[in-house]
Amino acid sequence: MVLGIDLSPIQPEHVPVNCSFRVDNVEADWVLEEKYDFIHLRAMILAIKNWPRLIEQAFQHLKPGGYIELQDFCLPTRCDNAEAVVGSKVIMWNTYLMEVGDRMGMNTQAPLSWHQYLRDAGFVDIHSKWTNWPIGPWAKHKKNKELGRLAYLDFYDAMESTVPALQRVLGFTTEESQVLMAEARKEFRDQKVHLYQQCCFCYARRPEEPELSDPEPNDPEPSDPVA
Repeated sequence: MVLGIDLSPIQPEHVPVNCSFRVDNVEADWVLEEKYDFIHLRAMILAIKNWPRLIEQAFQHLKPGGYIELQDFCLPTRCDNAEAVVGSKVIMWNTYLMEVGDRMGMNTQAPLSWHQYLRDAGFVDIHSKWTNWPIGPWAKHKKNKELGRLAYLDFYDAMESTVPALQRVLGFTTEESQVLMAEARKEFRDQKVHLYQQCCFCYARRPEEPELSDPEPNDPEPSDPVA
């Protein structure tokens, strides 16, 4: 059986018979008697305020030998051309977004600490892989271009959803936020600034029996820029 959890009631009506959904807050106390073979969390850095507690709860609700998998991007959005970054409206929007997260108590660089949080909770066989996702089809090679196209659509569509936070948390006026969004979206479309996003894919196992720790932590640094 597969259980999906979301804070908003956006679940589809037609799902496979072995799949169900629940409107719930994953940071609240989990249902005591529920145990899982596999727990997956993705795109949560702008939603989670207490990563250590979330990971500890996941550990307690995994069956021995079960796995947790975490996937997320890590702000800020990057560009390796220092001159191109000067005046970039996307970078400006990204900086504001990080400030929003900080003021709301969310760590927009949480993936950098996942390995330690997992070890502290008792997980073993911890593996992290960092990749760079180009934002737009500017990168070389077919795979990077397709990945960039999808990342572009995701970022472009998501920008509008950040406007209420800019207004509520940072005090932007409606006009100020609309101008910033329009300029940032134009920059996305022009593709003159080659932006990319660092993303982390991490998984770990709850041991069958209590173990001391990983003998050799596998915690690589974010990878080199996209070619």
